[in-house]
Formats: sequence, C-alpha cells, structure tokens
Amino acid sequence: MPDHSQAAPASACLVSVAVSDRAPFDPALARSLADWDAELRGRLALLAGRARHEGELDPAVRGDTLARSVLAFAAGLAGQLLYDPVDEAEVLALVRSTMAALTPGPPD
Repeated sequence: MPDHSQAAPASACLVSVAVSDRAPFDPALARSLADWDAELRGRLALLAGRARHEGELDPAVRGDTLARSVLAFAAGLAGQLLYDPVDEAEVLALVRSTMAALTPGPPD
C-alpha cells in the first residue's frame, strides 16, 4: 500500500492556492474567503489582546495588524513550500523566528 501521508498536506495546499487564485474572478468565492480570513484575523487579534493584557506582548503591537501579518506569512510560506520544500526543522525555526519578530514582549 503506498504511503500518502506527505501527499495529503501538499494536495490540500494546492487546492487552497487554486481556490485563492480563482477568487478575483468569482465574487461569491472572494466573499467567502474574505469572511473566513476576517474570522481568523478576529480570533488572532483577540489572542493578541489577551497577550497584551497578560503582559506578554508589547502594547504598541496592534492585534489587527499582527493577525494580518501572521496570515500573510503563513499563506506565503505554505505556497513556497509547494515548489521549494525544506526540512521540517528549518520550517519550524523560520516560523519561530518570524513569530518572535512579530510579537515582541513589552518594553522594560
């Protein structure tokens, strides 16, 4: 039996990229994707607000800006990994360093 464990994530990402590429030509699809993104951004912004409240995030970091940046980074990285796959440890290091840069702690 063939091992499709690696093929499934790549094919799911390919479908996602294909759907996103179609959105400018399909207003209903564009609205659906925009609504989904808005929901995700809202949830991420709430998490940022909680982190600010708990003293884990610099108060100057705007939750909406952080949320959009995180989603843009994730989508861009997912797309790049389709044509330029790298080792999981490299991806993890990149994600960690990017998130650390996007989420500075409060000033001393």
